[in-house]
Amino acid sequence: MSRYIKSLSSKKKTTSSSSSSSSTAASSSSSTEAFSSADYRSDITYDSLARNPDQYKGQKVVYTGEVVRVLEGDDETDLRVAINGDYDDIVYVAFDPSIMNGSHILENDKIQFYGKSKGDYTYKATSGTKITVPLVIAKKINDQGLLLMIMVNDMETLDFSRVLFCTYE
Repeated sequence: MSRYIKSLSSKKKTTSSSSSSSSTAASSSSSTEAFSSADYRSDITYDSLARNPDQYKGQKVVYTGEVVRVLEGDDETDLRVAINGDYDDIVYVAFDPSIMNGSHILENDKIQFYGKSKGDYTYKATSGTKITVPLVIAKKINDQGLLLMIMVNDMETLDFSRVLFCTYE
């Protein structure tokens, strides 16, 4: 996957010299541009994104989901994320690890990610079959940590005064 992001960067650099300086200025200003969540679309459903990946290519999107798989590299981290916890609705999320400011995303974390849709991405599963899912290059990720699920009988109430919270150092 890192080759994909690197190829996007090299495509910007291989344009003609007059447009190269303007695209370099645009990319540097976009990297310093203030982030606004209002710029990202939350109205594009997973189903729409998966069925019509080219229609939404280049769109800024935001989704929430549970991290199924983390693949960390020096220049890029890739995630497979189950949108709204649905393991049938997987999005492949790639990002520069520097956006996490030294923090790491772990499997089972619940995250909200903001990024640009890049169409679809095909990878090979450990079984050897090819899997195609939507691809998003993330600009910002809010990691809400481990998804804590508490099963409670309908007839019971949960008294949080009796719940023990632990931290590890």
